[in-house]
Amino acid sequence: MNETVMTNSLRKRVLVTGGAGFLGSHLCEYLLHQGSDVLCVDNYFTGAKDNILHLLSDPHFGSSAESVGSLWIRQVTKSMI
Repeated sequence: MNETVMTNSLRKRVLVTGGAGFLGSHLCEYLLHQGSDVLCVDNYFTGAKDNILHLLSDPHFGSSAESVGSLWIRQVTKSMI
């Protein structure tokens, strides 16, 4: 685990799609330990919230229960308005 205190401007911001799956949840955990801010996006079709429960209390971890497609559609819609 990286014990170095990082300022917000130095932290990497990482989006992990499928972050509640077996591999994705381990990737989220690894990235947090490396000092990144992590956003997990998963529609829980095959992933499970149980896989990321231990990460939810971390202030540098966020979770969104939706598909990446819906995020993309929302962003495109915003840019058209």
